[in-house]
Amino acid sequence: MVIPGIYDGRDNTFYFAEYQGFRQVLGTTQVFAVPTAAEHNGIDTTTFPGDTLTVPVNPAIAPLLARYPLPNEPNGPFGARTYATSSKVVTNTDQFSVRVDHRISDQATLFTRFSLNQVNGPTTNPDQTAIDPALP
Repeated sequence: MVIPGIYDGRDNTFYFAEYQGFRQVLGTTQVFAVPTAAEHNGIDTTTFPGDTLTVPVNPAIAPLLARYPLPNEPNGPFGARTYATSSKVVTNTDQFSVRVDHRISDQATLFTRFSLNQVNGPTTNPDQTAIDPALP
C-alpha cells in the first residue's frame, strides 16, 4: 500500500483475503411411527393382537396427540402406524478470513487477522420438522 508523501509500504505490508460459500438442499424421505386414529382416542388394538386396550386420554395430552399426523402408509415398516413424507434439509455456510501483515522494522512486525464462519443449517432432527416444526 502506498499513500504518496505519507507512507511507502512497498515490501512492508502484505494482505490476504478469502471467502468460501456452501449451499446444500437435500431431499429426504422420512418414515416413522405415529399414533393411529384409534390411539389418538386411547384405543390400542395393535399391541396385543386380538385384544383391545382402552386408556382414557388425559385432556392435557390430547392437544399434543393432535399435532401428530395420522398414518398414511399401512404397508410400511411400522405397519398401521407408518407415516411417510418428504422433507428438505437446507444448509448454508459462509466463511471468510482477512489477514494483514506489516513489517515495522527489521526487529518488529505486526499482524492482524479476522475470521468469520456462519453456518445456517438444521437445528432440529428432520423427522421432527416433518411432524410439526413447533414441537420442542
